[in-house]
Amino acid sequence: MNACLALTCWAAVAIAEPGTDPASARLTVRIAAPLAVVSDFSDRLGPRLAARGVALEVTSVADVDFARLAAIPPDTAEDAPLARVWLDGRAPDHALLLLKPRQGDRVLVRRIELAAGFDQVALAQIAYIIETAAASLLVSEPIGVPQSEARAAVEAVLPAAPPPAVEAPPAGSLFRLGAFGGVGTWSSEAAGVARIGVEGALEGEGGGARRLGLTASVVADPGFHVGAADRDLLARSLALHLYVTATWRAGRYGAGGIAVGPALIVTHVAPALMGSSASQVVTSAARTDFDPALGVTARWELPIGRRTSVFLAALLDVVPLRAQYAVTVQGQDQVLFSPWTLRPGLVLGVATGSEQR
Repeated sequence: MNACLALTCWAAVAIAEPGTDPASARLTVRIAAPLAVVSDFSDRLGPRLAARGVALEVTSVADVDFARLAAIPPDTAEDAPLARVWLDGRAPDHALLLLKPRQGDRVLVRRIELAAGFDQVALAQIAYIIETAAASLLVSEPIGVPQSEARAAVEAVLPAAPPPAVEAPPAGSLFRLGAFGGVGTWSSEAAGVARIGVEGALEGEGGGARRLGLTASVVADPGFHVGAADRDLLARSLALHLYVTATWRAGRYGAGGIAVGPALIVTHVAPALMGSSASQVVTSAARTDFDPALGVTARWELPIGRRTSVFLAALLDVVPLRAQYAVTVQGQDQVLFSPWTLRPGLVLGVATGSEQR
């Protein structure tokens, strides 16, 4: 009689054990994944849990914040489910799973690699993890890691944070000062003339790697001779340019640019009697001309430091009003110098200013 009474009491205690109470033997899952995945997941896992006496409740959600979930304490309510599960299957190459048991102090965190997307193989693997965890909880076996390690476990499976974006340089203006030297061409009589100059530029943001600006330059052809040995002309020139510039930057490969703008070319030509013959008398006087022009340049600039660069520039002056220079020898005019309308040049220079961007 006593043995029967003891057996009855043991059965009552076993039925009342929270881990096996039919009223609480359910498992809730929140899934952030396509609806087709949610449906397949329920069809696969539901019958397997039902065979163990555990009901499955699946809900589709838009997002899962694992970092926040790691800090939430376990559910200790009387009607709490056996465990709560969150699954994020939105990434194409992995799925993340977090399981929190009822009234427990441990957390299960898993990262499941998806070799071919969220296919049947991945579903089977995830279902097996959840079913195994539920079976352990039903017999009160510990799973996962302690709650104190939950945050570290979540951080270990989360995708690596992208590197911080490189901040774009602040919008603003750049200034540049440069000096250059090279050759210019005036005519067939002066095909190669020494040329030197200085420039100053101011550029502003133009969108992306493009910048717009203004450049002012002063270019001098210090002096060159044209004409015959005994009917020589000495020419000097000073050109003032104002360009509108457009520059395209290519990072470490430098920057290319074009410029166009008005110019004023001041040319001084003076006769010089090189021969000693008294019969050859030069009667023409010196003259200075102010010729309007259009200047065009194309340049490539290569940085050699944070604030310094070297550049190569092709120049072209378009002078629509051409002056001809002549001397009078024994009462007759002889044209010695007739500049071209198009006057090209090539210069190499160095510039410094604002920090290169």
